[in-house]
Amino acid sequence: MKIDKIGIALAAYRPNIAFLAEQLASIQGQSCGQWVCQVTFDSPMGEVLAEQRIRGFLQDSRFVFSENPERHGPRGNFQRAIQACLKDGAQAIACADQDDVWYPEKLADCVKRLEGCGPLSLVHSDMHVLGQAGIEVATVWAQEQRRVDLAATGHLLIRNVVTGCTMVMDAELARMYPVIPEGADFHDHWYALAASCHGGVHAIARPLMAYRQHGGNTVGVSTFPGVFWIPESAGWRTAVTACFRDWSNTHRLALTVASQAMPLSFGQRLVFLRRWDFGLGILAIGIKGHWQDRRLARASLKRAFGKFLWCLGYSGTSVKG
Repeated sequence: MKIDKIGIALAAYRPNIAFLAEQLASIQGQSCGQWVCQVTFDSPMGEVLAEQRIRGFLQDSRFVFSENPERHGPRGNFQRAIQACLKDGAQAIACADQDDVWYPEKLADCVKRLEGCGPLSLVHSDMHVLGQAGIEVATVWAQEQRRVDLAATGHLLIRNVVTGCTMVMDAELARMYPVIPEGADFHDHWYALAASCHGGVHAIARPLMAYRQHGGNTVGVSTFPGVFWIPESAGWRTAVTACFRDWSNTHRLALTVASQAMPLSFGQRLVFLRRWDFGLGILAIGIKGHWQDRRLARASLKRAFGKFLWCLGYSGTSVKG
């Protein structure tokens, strides 16, 4: 697969002007120049574009700025930006946040890897953390103990390993699945699942950008607290409610995947859609994951207990948290 045109979907909302300018400059400085960046604002853009630090980017025709007629939220805003990239003829689509910094080779390295992965694939990379004190030495994958090689559909239904601002996907995935459904909270998780059902999710084990960590991050980076860690402030009722909530989110996501005709195996349907096993299927994934991926193990154990409650008829209202 030869990729000649890349679309960059940048979803903006009340951006910090200095951070946005730095991100746009890092995109402008990519070693690969065959891109168009669709910047969709989910907030008024007039004052932002009038800023001196942003005004210069209006002269670069590769940047296309537009404002949503109504508030879409992060998921809907990324959907609009991605679809704008498709209308522009993109063969691959990268997603960008409004306040990160891309290294010059980010697009080129991701596209080269994507070209070697085959149709309907998605690639993503490691990243550094950019805080107030500068760029941290340890990468995000190292800090989070993130095992990105475990990225089959069953793993991704339990926990996501793809960070949207690092990913580049075959544009055909977005054509096949143009709507990011409400059952998926985030665009990166949705398209990672879509890719896992088709061409696969492929990791680039080196940092290609700096992820800006601040108080306004939608998700953010966090160190791994341990498989059995429970916050000191959480009582058993809160813990039970959290396990059920996490299982409910996974179950809803699996139902959404099935409704979109993504290919789920017979075993995945039993584990994520049926009541037959009282959570033993997910528990088995968690036990195996204890030696492979401790984050996967923790997420699996929580969901296994949540499914056990679900099989017993717990609805989330039986216990007050």
